[in-house]
Amino acid sequence: MSRPFYKRAYHATVKPALNFVTFSKIRHRNRNVEYIHVQQAVFPQVGAPVDLSELKVLLAKNKYDGVFVCGSNGLGWFDTFKQRHHHLVDFLIKKNFLVVCAMNPTFDLDRTDVISLKSKNLVLVNFYDRNIWKQVIDTLAMNFAGGKFYHLIGTEAGTSINDIKYLESVGYKTVYDYCDELSREIFSGLSDMQIERHDFLLKNKSTLITATADNLYKKATSFKEENVVYSPNGVSLEDWTDFEGVTPKEMEPVLAKNHKIIGFYGSFASWINFDVIKHLAQQRPDYEIVMIGYDYEGGHGAFAKSKIAELPNVHIIDSQPYKKLKYFSQFFDVALLPFALSEVTKSVSPVKMFEYMAMGIPVVATDMYEVRKYPIVAIAKTNDEFVENVDKAIKAKQDKKFVAELKKVAAENTWEERGKQVLDAMNKMQKKYKQPVLTIAIPCYNMEKYIDVCLSKICIPSLIDDLEIIVVDDGGHDRSADLVKMYSSLYGDKIRLIQKENGGHGSCINTGIANANGKYFKLVDADDYCEPMALIQHIEFLKNCDADAVVTNYNHFYDDGHTDEVSYVSRLQEREYTTDEFIDAMLVDTSFVSYAHMHSLTYKTSVLKNVKITEHSFYVDNEYIVYPFKNVKKLVYQNISLYQYYLGRPGQSVNPEIAKKRSNQNLNIIHNIRKFWTGIEDKKLNEYILNIMYHQSIFYVIYAGSEQDKNDLMDWWKKQSESYYEKLMNV
Repeated sequence: MSRPFYKRAYHATVKPALNFVTFSKIRHRNRNVEYIHVQQAVFPQVGAPVDLSELKVLLAKNKYDGVFVCGSNGLGWFDTFKQRHHHLVDFLIKKNFLVVCAMNPTFDLDRTDVISLKSKNLVLVNFYDRNIWKQVIDTLAMNFAGGKFYHLIGTEAGTSINDIKYLESVGYKTVYDYCDELSREIFSGLSDMQIERHDFLLKNKSTLITATADNLYKKATSFKEENVVYSPNGVSLEDWTDFEGVTPKEMEPVLAKNHKIIGFYGSFASWINFDVIKHLAQQRPDYEIVMIGYDYEGGHGAFAKSKIAELPNVHIIDSQPYKKLKYFSQFFDVALLPFALSEVTKSVSPVKMFEYMAMGIPVVATDMYEVRKYPIVAIAKTNDEFVENVDKAIKAKQDKKFVAELKKVAAENTWEERGKQVLDAMNKMQKKYKQPVLTIAIPCYNMEKYIDVCLSKICIPSLIDDLEIIVVDDGGHDRSADLVKMYSSLYGDKIRLIQKENGGHGSCINTGIANANGKYFKLVDADDYCEPMALIQHIEFLKNCDADAVVTNYNHFYDDGHTDEVSYVSRLQEREYTTDEFIDAMLVDTSFVSYAHMHSLTYKTSVLKNVKITEHSFYVDNEYIVYPFKNVKKLVYQNISLYQYYLGRPGQSVNPEIAKKRSNQNLNIIHNIRKFWTGIEDKKLNEYILNIMYHQSIFYVIYAGSEQDKNDLMDWWKKQSESYYEKLMNV
């Protein structure tokens, strides 16, 4: 049991630069702001960017087989004790993982303001500052394409349920080390958050639970069958050999008595049965009992009350670093596992049991569930039986066959074997996809000023294997194609350039659809882009999605740097909708966000295959958002701001001068949609498309090129819908 070290680390004196709870609430509140109309976006106050260039260089220079983030504040790396996570990480480093470990500021070698590179496979980071935590998590998410895992223990105080959900949304899998009962009986300082998080992780299907005891495994599998591994503690054999003849000075007075030495190392706490040790000491005064550790309860608990230290043949030695323990235990004739039996100790997998065995030391234990699995350990149910078993174990120490069997059992329970087991379970969580998850089609006509930004935001190293990017050069005559070819040289066939004669925006859309191989399809204009972290979230979302269309929020952004968010959170929830349910939710009014705009839509590619958009025309966005809906049966909303829509470019179709000049094209698109609409028999879809036509008509009414055409359109609306007609009259 390594609880004492967790607890000590938990009380680290370094305070986070940004209070975690405050940060979490701000971020949570921002996600749930409701926008009924387009309005100024609200962003949380976050810390300044930190320099993570060294981490980015590591990721660029080295081909890692995975990333493993030890996210638990308080564990640290350079502890004098070697705990379970150290052993698992040692194994993963040998398997070419990059390990990013939360530092513990109470360990001098751990302490870092931001980030400290210890080797090409080990990085320490300051996760007490949750701004740094967020930036490190995002940097890894953007720059590493393989498996990313986030390791947690139950007593970790910083990572909230919302953080875990965010981690999953950007591609991490959580590995929850279920190595102790999570109880206030043991950890009196447990917060409600930690207990709620524990319940969440046990039930969360995408969390890998590594249970160290049968009792814990049964509890975990009562919630789910997949992603649960029984992984008890083990031993690194190499750590318990090669003694170099070293005798610690603390052992010299014990050895001078020339008596048999009965040993134990660990923490002195309420889970230790001090009565059985006292009974042994009193019944066998010629045995020297060596206890190496520290008083976990600070002089106010079971150890102090037992007064065991006052017995003449009991020797208390201060805690020793892991690497030095073998120099003490080499002198043990028998080693003890004297745990007090309780509901808590039913779930204890004692690390020291295999370490004792690796040294060929006979082990005597109280009747612990996990120890029963190893018949070579002498188990006692009473104090007297405990003494008898120690006597027998002393004799067994002289039996070479018995000692060899101890070492054999240790060799069968190494951290190497445990690591393979956990790694296999981690690998099974990684899904492989035969086709790109998302095709992004980019219509491009003389966009050399913008296409580089667009592609740089989309070509995320961690995502490139999940993407297919098709740039359709619509007969342009600038350097746009050359810039696209530069990206193709870097990313190969993940980025395709299709050059064709000029056919307009609709022609580019048709070409993109015809050449798309992705599961899903998104249209992104060359002067716009997708926000990178939101794109990562979107891809992860699409991997597990089967809806015909996905609706997201988007931002308008301007040359002066400000943005407006267009959000659907006031009318949609993050769930799946039938088309009828979706329309009911959207048409609570006829405002600007009463329908899904082009920038907000990601379609399943299969629903687009028979869709044809008008060519040689502007204002075809609404055809793109209308025509596929005849094939859409299921929709889902993802509450992220993905698309970044630039407003202010000269020559843009929404520019008033351009809109006036090309109003006939706008009117033609309205007529095309009207023709499509007349063939829609579904009443709700009919109503939804009518609402879209109303919004396109607003644009035409404002920028109409012909009064006669405007009057004709208004006459049609008057016959069709009195309410929409009246609204148009007031535009």
